[in-house]
Amino acid sequence: MNNVRLKQYDTCYTYALKRVGLFDIYNNVDIDDFIKLPEIKILKSAYPIYGNIIFWDDGTDSYHPNEIDPNGMIISHKWKTGLHFAVMENNGYISDCTKEDTENVYPILRMRKLNDIHNKPNIIVILGK
Repeated sequence: MNNVRLKQYDTCYTYALKRVGLFDIYNNVDIDDFIKLPEIKILKSAYPIYGNIIFWDDGTDSYHPNEIDPNGMIISHKWKTGLHFAVMENNGYISDCTKEDTENVYPILRMRKLNDIHNKPNIIVILGK
């Protein structure tokens, strides 16, 4: 696993990719597309092991204004908004990046015991060889 120093633009997704050493490979892949890649194996009924990317998907989608056309018209597209990524660490801990608890919306790192989290992650990502 890699040492990670967060940048202002990091998200839980970019943090997880950086931590497990996959950022250079998948940094241009949207979250929706990442979980559909052929080399990704999704496990829904196992306990994560050290180095696994884990995530929560509550199935929430919403429309956000995230594009502007050449004429200055803002366009909204549907995004998955109920996703959160983390990385399984040693001794039952997970690490993740969040912006929700920060005053200026800068990312911060958290380390939490998986067993102490009420809503457990529902997906484990295993990368195929």
